[in-house]
Amino acid sequence: MSRDREPGYDPELDEAPDPPRPTGFIRHKGNIGPVALTALAVLGLLPVALAFCRVLAMPDVSAPSFPGSGLLSEFGRTLNLSFSLEWMPPADRPSIQYLLLLPVAALMVALVRLTFGIRVLGFRAILIAIGFRESGFMPSLILMAIVVGTIIAIRPSIRKMKLPLYARITVILCVAAMIMVGAVLLAPQLRSEAIWGVAFFPVIILAMLAEGIARTLESDNLVTAIWRAGWTILLAIVIALVTPPIGGFMFYFPEFMLTSVIAIVIVSEFFDLRLLEPWPERLTRFFEGVRPWYHDKPRIALVRNRKGTGFVGRLGRPAPEKYRKGSVQRLVDALREAGYRVKVFEGDMTLLRELLAFIPAHPRRGTPGGMVLNLSTGVQGNARFTQVPAMLEMAGVAYSGPDPNALARLCDRLTLLTLLREAGVETPDFALVDGAEIPGELELPLMLRPRFEPDARPRAVRDEREWTSALRRIRRRYGQEVVAEELPAGRELRVALLGNDDPECLPPVEIREGEKHCPAPLSEEEWRQVRQSARDAYVASGCRDLALVEVRLTAAGPMVDGIAWTGLFARRGSLMTAAEVAGYSYAQMLRRLVGVAAQRYGGRAEPPAAPQQPAGNVVSLADRRAAPE
Repeated sequence: MSRDREPGYDPELDEAPDPPRPTGFIRHKGNIGPVALTALAVLGLLPVALAFCRVLAMPDVSAPSFPGSGLLSEFGRTLNLSFSLEWMPPADRPSIQYLLLLPVAALMVALVRLTFGIRVLGFRAILIAIGFRESGFMPSLILMAIVVGTIIAIRPSIRKMKLPLYARITVILCVAAMIMVGAVLLAPQLRSEAIWGVAFFPVIILAMLAEGIARTLESDNLVTAIWRAGWTILLAIVIALVTPPIGGFMFYFPEFMLTSVIAIVIVSEFFDLRLLEPWPERLTRFFEGVRPWYHDKPRIALVRNRKGTGFVGRLGRPAPEKYRKGSVQRLVDALREAGYRVKVFEGDMTLLRELLAFIPAHPRRGTPGGMVLNLSTGVQGNARFTQVPAMLEMAGVAYSGPDPNALARLCDRLTLLTLLREAGVETPDFALVDGAEIPGELELPLMLRPRFEPDARPRAVRDEREWTSALRRIRRRYGQEVVAEELPAGRELRVALLGNDDPECLPPVEIREGEKHCPAPLSEEEWRQVRQSARDAYVASGCRDLALVEVRLTAAGPMVDGIAWTGLFARRGSLMTAAEVAGYSYAQMLRRLVGVAAQRYGGRAEPPAAPQQPAGNVVSLADRRAAPE
């Protein structure tokens, strides 16, 4: 099947584009409502009011006279006496200033990460700033340059030893400690104050820096590690420089810690721009010699059939016109939201030439330069679903969905049911109709389908009169053999599967009286049987990446009576209904699909955020989050 055969389906409504998102420097995500924003504004301005009262009560300040000034001054005097840190001994004040500075430093880290899109090594910049204060800028920078350079130098040798990850990180930490001890030994010989200052740099901070760089090298590449480490150190320098003035201010007005927290929330809600986020990838491509190096986002070519004209001559039955009416704008918007560069292509003779310009192969490795999200239905002929995948196989372009061999089986109803039966998957009884009579081995009611039209609507037959009429219509319209199948009584379920080596199941959807119910109310044993039947059918038919298996749960157990692999992304379709229950947004589901497809080709794709575990006895597709920020 190519899409859900459900009442009330309207492709124009299903594929309507989402409302336009706000643009500009200020982008309200909409996660915080007006009431919450008002409350945050009040909380953020409260420290300003308290500080004003404190200033009015200071003895060396000539306070202006206005109605209520005396009351505010008295309140400020109470604050200065009861909620003050001035009682602390001068020797202990630097320690408390570090705590007071922490929210401000965290705000700076959030601003750098969210607004400027610079991914630093977590909050290590704050700790490094403390190290600068302890050891001085020059000794600390020299030490970190030596440590980073040593890590980069010894990394190839460590990798050749094939040490496990934690062993490699441990070696790097030990090397950092050895460098510090070496500085202590050399300082008296060289009589260098700078080298001597290295010994006072907090070793735990240096260890965390080395560990962060090592992990970035393992998970990304050298360019990214240098980018993150450099910005981390630069941010630490800024934090260290602002520590004295801001620390002194916060010492007298500690209530501004609350303002810093509110500011972090505001930055996350309104200024999550990530302006420089693509640059590590751009620099990596530049140093690898990939051109054009500024194409930073992973590329997705969305291939569909809309025109119906890209052929030499008419040969065979054309694809149904209904596919040319639906919009793919919502898919494009969601893929772009997920972080991809997207372009729509027509699945006809022009495809390969245009793909060559959009996703060229890597100049040295020869690996695919992007991924095709295959939504094509072909131009014409019985095997039209195989046309685009066969072209992509020939051209060496990575794509999602089944390969031509599997598609040939999926498009042949008789072959598909026979293959499932041979694999031990229960299916309704079926037979190829040779003449005009009902096959003797089948019992009414029956479903009639053209053999090579997987997207054709089946015709229900309850008596001989309906049989004759339906058989005549199908043969006249399609000019093909007809497959008859029994229609056993049972619950109608849809099970979406995602993955390849060990496909996972989304929560099951039950079609009942034209409405979808998800998760379907199943017992543990029923869900186990349905899930196993769906997985067996998925594997036996050669599906890849994503498919929707139609299962009928009868009194004797589950029976598989169809597999859909394309046309699954309708807004109110079974796939997205199940995905929403599993916790996936539309963009996350597409990103997950691209990820599992890329893994088959040895590519890398960041997985979506992990969905919430749904209630009930349904197994969700909880996935790993992208690397923590």
